[in-house]
Formats: sequence, structure tokens, C-alpha cells
Amino acid sequence: MEQVWVLPRTVLFEIVPQFQGFLDADTDLASFAQALEGAGEFRPRDSVEEDPSLKQIIPYVSVRHDERYLQLRRLKTQGEARLHDRLSIGVGGHVNPEVEDGRSLLLRGLERELHEELVLEPPVSPIELLGFVNDDSNAVGSVHFGVACRLEIDHPVEIRERDRMTGEWRTIEELHAAREQLESWSSMMLDALR
Repeated sequence: MEQVWVLPRTVLFEIVPQFQGFLDADTDLASFAQALEGAGEFRPRDSVEEDPSLKQIIPYVSVRHDERYLQLRRLKTQGEARLHDRLSIGVGGHVNPEVEDGRSLLLRGLERELHEELVLEPPVSPIELLGFVNDDSNAVGSVHFGVACRLEIDHPVEIRERDRMTGEWRTIEELHAAREQLESWSSMMLDALR
């Protein structure tokens, strides 16, 4: 059974001001990750999917190469049925128990997710914290909290999980034109990419 990292809503919103939508970060990724360290716990995923008193922490990374962003389409074979056929500009997922390597749990989970979904050569270049995504207006958002980041790469990458998603490189203008097709978090994050 998958174990996912959660923080009580009350604890999370003492670390980050309570908000809806997208909130610009006023700190760097390492500092934010350190602030979360020790504040959460692991719970079975199926026991928290409908519990809005807990927020599942989701690293959500936009990947940019040569002024273009990786746009993903989630296929029906992808696990979260509520996101099937939606477009996304975020690579990421749940933080699970991670192998200890001296870095914070959030950073380890973020990097694992990037390597699960994309063919990336280590080491991964510095990742910029853009802000946070919180959307309590729907069932998916009410139990998840997005840590929105950007990764600059010097060459295009391939999708590792081609059976679960497809990918294309898009300009900001093209992403804005497709905004209605984006999943809610991607739509909220889009303006921060400029």
C-alpha cells in the first residue's frame, strides 16, 4: 500500500499563509523544504484521499528548455482518473518514504518523481521554487498542496512513462492559448512562468 507524506492543514498553513490559487514564494526551495521537515507524517494513500484535514504534499515541477515548456497530456492509463486527458505543465507526484541521503524529504521526493517521469541525466540542475498551489474548490485539490517549481535544462528530455503520458514543447503563448485544457494547478501556475 502506497504511503504518502501529509501535513495537517493547520500545521501547513502556519508555515505558509492560508490562500486559494497560486501564492508566490518568498523563500528558496531548500529553506521551504527544511521548514516542512519533521512537520508531516506518512499515511496510507487510500486513507487520506478524502480527508481535507490533511494535505498531501506534491512537488510540481515545470521543465523549460530554450524558452519552451514541457506540456504533458495525462492518458487514461495514468493513476489519477480525475486528471485523465488533461494537459499539465507540472511533473511531479506524491512524496513517499525516500532513501535517506542527507537532503530534505521534499527534495528527495521531488527528484525521484522527476526521474520516474522523465529521462534525465543526474545531477539535476538547481530547481527554482516559484510558489505554491492550493485549490480547495474541488475534491482533488482539497487534499493536495502543490510546491510549484521550475527546472531549466540545456537539452530536451524524453518522457519515461510514455504509456501514461505524452509530451510536447510549447511556448508561453501556446500554453496560454491552451489554458482552458490545462488541469487547474497548471492554469494557476501559468502566470508565474513569465
